Amino acid sequence: MLPTEQYWRPWFTTEADNGSQNGGNLWELTNNFKLVTFKGIGHMAPQWDIEGGQKMIHHLLWDTPL
Repeated sequence: MLPTEQYWRPWFTTEADNGSQNGGNLWELTNNFKLVTFKGIGHMAPQWDIEGGQKMIHHLLWDTPL
């Protein structure tokens, strides 16, 4: 079992019209293992939340802030 570095915390997208929106939650474990959820979307997240999907993919590939 991997130890937890950071328990569930929200991550946000920034939409110009509505300000900062909750994109979902992130749980970080050791060895750079992360569990990412999307708020209210389900398995079609990258299709229905394009900005959130792109932000999550950039975070996982290039370690940008989420």
